[in-house]
Amino acid sequence: MKTAIFILSLVVSFHASADWTSNSKINSIKITSSGDALVDLSSYEAFSSGGGVHCEKDVFILSSDDNGFKARYSAILSAHMAGRKVKFTYYGCQGAHIKVGSVVIPS
Repeated sequence: MKTAIFILSLVVSFHASADWTSNSKINSIKITSSGDALVDLSSYEAFSSGGGVHCEKDVFILSSDDNGFKARYSAILSAHMAGRKVKFTYYGCQGAHIKVGSVVIPS
């Protein structure tokens, strides 16, 4: 299981120019009727490289239409099931939610 999580964290890229969250546990994952994943983190502290992103809700969205959805969702679900913390990069809002860019599972 640790190997799978490590490989998933390598597959999902990290972009230095993005904003990012602190290492946080996942409170909940909700799948919407359109197939998008809404992820609520236990603590949300934003770190910014360019002014920050301010959306209406502090809930993250992973759109099922995005490239890499399956890999990123698998990483999120694996981390949640293993009780591991995650770190998200993000670039803006999608509706009222913060749009997930990359998923990192820190060691």
